[in-house]
Amino acid sequence: GLDCVVIVVSSVKPEIDIIDNEFDDYLVKPTDQETLIELIEEWLDVRGHEQRREYQALESKREMLESHESNQRLTGNDKYTDLTDRIDTLQDAISVPDDEY
Repeated sequence: GLDCVVIVVSSVKPEIDIIDNEFDDYLVKPTDQETLIELIEEWLDVRGHEQRREYQALESKREMLESHESNQRLTGNDKYTDLTDRIDTLQDAISVPDDEY
């Protein structure tokens, strides 16, 4: 019931199942202090903007999956399709330019 940002830092490479997990961002080890600080600052910028926060969390999952899963595994996966559809809907609702992320 806490309203806080959850950033997972793990040595486990993400798989499609991360879509179901409730976290805001995911970093794969090794990472450095500068990257973590920048990520925290990004999340502080979206405090109080729930649609923007949801968008950023889903976009993080999409980027993580696309960098660790093959296009073949993602294409046609219902969870991934739902994820990208929701990102598109939020992007339109909050007027995020296509090149911002």
